[in-house]
Amino acid sequence: MSCGQLGIAVDTTWNPYHSSTAAKVAAGSLINLVDQVVTGRCKNGFAIIRPPGHHAEEDEAMGFCFFNNVGVAVNLTLSRYPLTIQKILVIDWDVHHGNGTQQIFYENPNVLYISLHRWDNGHFYPFTGSPDECGEEAGEGTNVNIAWSSYGRGQAMGDVEYIAAFWYVLLPIARQFQPDLVFVSAGFDAADGHAANIGGYTVSPQGFAILTRLIQTLAGGRVILSLEGGYEFEPLALSATACLEELLPHSLLPATAPTRTFPFASFHGTLNSVKPNAMAVSSLHQVLKYQQKYWKFPPEVLNPSFRFHLPAEWKASNSLATRPRRERNTRRKGPALDS
Repeated sequence: MSCGQLGIAVDTTWNPYHSSTAAKVAAGSLINLVDQVVTGRCKNGFAIIRPPGHHAEEDEAMGFCFFNNVGVAVNLTLSRYPLTIQKILVIDWDVHHGNGTQQIFYENPNVLYISLHRWDNGHFYPFTGSPDECGEEAGEGTNVNIAWSSYGRGQAMGDVEYIAAFWYVLLPIARQFQPDLVFVSAGFDAADGHAANIGGYTVSPQGFAILTRLIQTLAGGRVILSLEGGYEFEPLALSATACLEELLPHSLLPATAPTRTFPFASFHGTLNSVKPNAMAVSSLHQVLKYQQKYWKFPPEVLNPSFRFHLPAEWKASNSLATRPRRERNTRRKGPALDS
């Protein structure tokens, strides 16, 4: 098989000279970072590695993924540090569902997998990740698919939709689970700037920074990000940098950092809107429909009329959404004159 030929999977090419080494180095680099965090030499970390991993299943490579980097690292961590790390949360915000990670941990009660992904009722790659896929056997209830479905203009998911999913669904579940360590499959193909066929969403670098800040409230801040997807260079670079700035001690950041909007002193005034779109509201209610069997939520959140609005003070005072509307011209036009 020559370089660039199909052969591993219909959507995943293989270079016979370099792919094996690259995949091993990626998985090994993440394992090395985990050791640094678990032993206390680092508070957190970001493994900037490729190839990605979350599509790779136990016996199948796909979606540009050969080894499931996070899957390998999670299993090794649980076996290597049984007294320190007993429960692990994996958050996957790549725009594509992490079918491989879900398959690996679907029956494992010690690993909670929460994926936020574009689903479109099963019509978006990899066509898995339905909200009714909640785990099996001992792992029932430890698989959460926040599966977005949206159609039409103005319904793409962005900052407010992802943050609302964290605020009302992901964080309450995670706090009840009480993980000892958090992994993030940090794909950036939900970032604004990706074509509709590979993303189509509008999450900003600021949005990813807020998600990173929220995640650090879990597991004592013991958080590890691992790069997954993201194919447009500028959105990928800016979004990853924003997350990295949130992980670093703020005293180490230069005053002239390119994305110096972050880190945040608070979330006040950071969002253009605090109201998720209608399709997001529908998607979140679908998630709660299945997850309320396993996790506790406030009664008002479970009410079908709940709209998942974020705190009003998070809305920017000078955003487009807060500008006064122009008064409509109420004068009626007279009849057209004959020429």
